[in-house]
Amino acid sequence: MSSARMTRIRKYREEAFSTAALIAAIIAARYEDNSPLVALRQRQDDHLHDLLHDFAFKSRKLIELASAQGIPAIDWANAQKIIGFQIRSTDSLIQKFEHYSLWFVLGRLIHSDNLRIVRSPVQLSSDQIQITHELPWALVVRSDYDINAQKQHFVFIDELLKSFITLVDQLDQNLRLTQGSSE
Repeated sequence: MSSARMTRIRKYREEAFSTAALIAAIIAARYEDNSPLVALRQRQDDHLHDLLHDFAFKSRKLIELASAQGIPAIDWANAQKIIGFQIRSTDSLIQKFEHYSLWFVLGRLIHSDNLRIVRSPVQLSSDQIQITHELPWALVVRSDYDINAQKQHFVFIDELLKSFITLVDQLDQNLRLTQGSSE
């Protein structure tokens, strides 16, 4: 195995994982509607927008480097399924339920010409208290690949991150096996 490429694989793995951690922290941030922190929502969405692009680039670079190393990472990324919906661009109506691959979503994010964070109220309750928090839980993306088809893709952010983590687990296991056999 190429030592220089392995160094780059480790670098992009760590950078993508760190970016995923920041995304997870933002989508999990909860505060009551009457909190002054509500004023931060737009900035959070702006950061999510940038972080999702950064995450997609670093993740795809990791996958491409691993594939160049002879690891079937592109196949794994195509096999990872993320639940979503295809939405018509003209009226935002759901056209059909989809299982997108991780590779598909990363490509759409990298080539996006329209990316929107979807927020909605999520109710949390216990026996005595009921609280509603508005959470950024999904994204809608359209890329240059979708312009003629007039469609966008609705994707759950946590499903995107879970799919990435599964792929990284496969990659880590493969790298351990490969390194063990070369020693």
